[in-house]
Amino acid sequence: MDRTKKKELLMQWKARHPEMGVICIQCKATGEIFADISRDLQRAFNSHRFQLSAALHSSRRLQELWNEYGEDGFEYIVEDTLKYENPDEDQTAKLTAMLDSFMLKHPQAVKLSR
Repeated sequence: MDRTKKKELLMQWKARHPEMGVICIQCKATGEIFADISRDLQRAFNSHRFQLSAALHSSRRLQELWNEYGEDGFEYIVEDTLKYENPDEDQTAKLTAMLDSFMLKHPQAVKLSR
């Protein structure tokens, strides 16, 4: 790949507008819900899958369920998305408020965010 193409791809990646919001991982067998926020929804699901597959996830209960039921035993749900203009602006407060609102509606859910 030539230098010009690399620069162009890098600029496109930096200018992208990733989907942000609240995600849920739900165990189909038990109905347990694990919720998190993300600045890049697709990357978040991939990260959780990788950690679970490697038995390195920080949520002990989610890891136990994963070990018992495997990847096919879970649903990956985008619960809510954040509308925003500037990708460089910190959206943490808005995302946290969205997660808190979700947790009020679903008190049985486990929050994965630290």
